[in-house]
Amino acid sequence: MFKEYFNNSTISQFIEENWHEDITKLALKLSKTDLPKDYILNQINGKQKAKQKLPTWFENNKLIYPKKISVEQASSEETAKFKASLIQGKTLVDLTGGFGVDDYYFSQQFEKVFHCELSQELSEIVNHNVNVLGVDNLKCIHGDSLEFLKTVEKVDAVFVDPARRNDVNEKVFRFQDCLPNIVENIDLLFSKTSQILVKASPMVDISQGVEELQYVKKVFVIAVRNECKEILFLLEKKHQGTFEIECVELFPTVQKYAFSVEEEKQLSISFSQPKQYLYEPNTSILKGGAFKSITTCGITKLGINSHLYTSENLVEDFMGRSFEIQEVCAFSKKEFAKKVGKKANITVRNFPYSVQEIRKKTKVKDGGDLYVFCTTNYEEKPIVIICQKLKKLP
Repeated sequence: MFKEYFNNSTISQFIEENWHEDITKLALKLSKTDLPKDYILNQINGKQKAKQKLPTWFENNKLIYPKKISVEQASSEETAKFKASLIQGKTLVDLTGGFGVDDYYFSQQFEKVFHCELSQELSEIVNHNVNVLGVDNLKCIHGDSLEFLKTVEKVDAVFVDPARRNDVNEKVFRFQDCLPNIVENIDLLFSKTSQILVKASPMVDISQGVEELQYVKKVFVIAVRNECKEILFLLEKKHQGTFEIECVELFPTVQKYAFSVEEEKQLSISFSQPKQYLYEPNTSILKGGAFKSITTCGITKLGINSHLYTSENLVEDFMGRSFEIQEVCAFSKKEFAKKVGKKANITVRNFPYSVQEIRKKTKVKDGGDLYVFCTTNYEEKPIVIICQKLKKLP
């Protein structure tokens, strides 16, 4: 049906003229016409999401977008490119193809990619799009991906992004409860390949994931613009023992920080009062848990659970935000308003009050050039650190 709509000039013109409009208002407008409302809204929502998430795809007006949820669950261009750099070979099977963004970039690294998808409509949409994009080494397979995997010979890699809802549409958090169940089928997967790349939600418990998957060689924690986007588990056949975590920021510049989980456990850590500079680690480091390892670059920690760091001399290549401290004081409503003024960017780390509660108490609005960290030091005392943000060196 989507092909019929796609070739309709009236529908195409409406989408082109209205793609930037508010979706809610467009839904009301379309309900008063004979145009296919759901199809048009899917196309406009897809284009709006793609403008930032998939800029290369956004430029191509011949692409078809699926239902809203499939676009939302798809990888961004930055994360898909990164995934494709992690594994290479001749053949790859994607057990959970979805909108096909990951497979588009995998096809640039592999000679043959199999995109498996249970939804017939989504499989047909991806097949249309890869043809439009000029990809001739990606084959769309509609059906049960595990059954398809049983029919193929050895492949160089398997990629899977398990659905985090079970067969009765309940949200789940353990890999063994996701679809497909890769824990239950790990022997089948390793009978076909020696490397498996598993994508997971940024909410996943990394330790639990490693325990379930068993053969984890490396974990990648991926952030874009300091927002954790996804966790990747790289499994290698027969791998035993320790694993490494690599924390990655992809934009605006690529930064990486890798550490050994075993070494992290054995390290000791130093604490101190705030010095000249303050550091807030990138969200990928916080999610990865490199709370001790990161201090080896010459910084000390402010408090056990605060996850803020300080130094006397500037660490210029620190992976995260860096600030120059102007003043440190105790927290009180009167003192806070007096020293901070009318506007400030407020962050709380292990503090009795939330940002909203602090703003309500002090009447300090959001914005301006001043950065204020409300936290607890190693003596378990609440403190306020007033800073200026340092710009990153080019």
